[in-house]
Amino acid sequence: MTETEAKLLIQKHGWLSTEPVWVRDSILSRARLRRLEAHQFTFHAEDDPGGIYGVVSGGIGVMLPSGAAEMLLCHVLRLGVWFGTGPVMTGRPRTMSFKAMEPSEVLYLSLSSVAEIKAEYPKFAQSLGALSESNYSRVAVRVIVDLMMPSTERRIAATLVRMSQPEASSELLPPWPIHLTQVELGQMANASRDRVGHALRAFEARGWIDVDYRVIRVKNLEALSRHAEKLGS
Repeated sequence: MTETEAKLLIQKHGWLSTEPVWVRDSILSRARLRRLEAHQFTFHAEDDPGGIYGVVSGGIGVMLPSGAAEMLLCHVLRLGVWFGTGPVMTGRPRTMSFKAMEPSEVLYLSLSSVAEIKAEYPKFAQSLGALSESNYSRVAVRVIVDLMMPSTERRIAATLVRMSQPEASSELLPPWPIHLTQVELGQMANASRDRVGHALRAFEARGWIDVDYRVIRVKNLEALSRHAEKLGS
């Protein structure tokens, strides 16, 4: 996709679709398209602030440092989501790492471009602050709720729903293909690889998903969601 096509697409989805015209125009006139290979990082924890990114295609994994000094995958960002705003606001080093889980395209807004927009529009800082708080709060709550489910199978179902569900947008989108290994899915759902394999086979037998090498496609999001919401141990 060209940079022009990427900008036309991203303004219809997620954060930019709800912002005033001056915010959209200020960002899109300065943002530049970047293509990422699978497993390529945009930021590492402890990096300097840098700029911000908006997801156009593919998926960007959010990775948090654990007590064992390893990075744990907790979420995947999709079309319309902008990330990297926290350190831009605070000036402090990054606390999370972001990695392309599949070939992806993102729009990049440099730190100098952010400063230019702030100088021209002082209210832009408020927009970035609201975006940063919304991103962290929304993702954190969904991850916590999923992990609090006592049933392993339902935690896995809830994680699949979260990974495949498009963000709010002006267009109705089908479920995203999930480019995760069983180990990565188990990490996100706090489940062993064996339990993940068992759950995926059960979901596939019910016609809710298709499983291929490193990709899971959700065929019946409603049924999978209902299963994840059931009570039980």
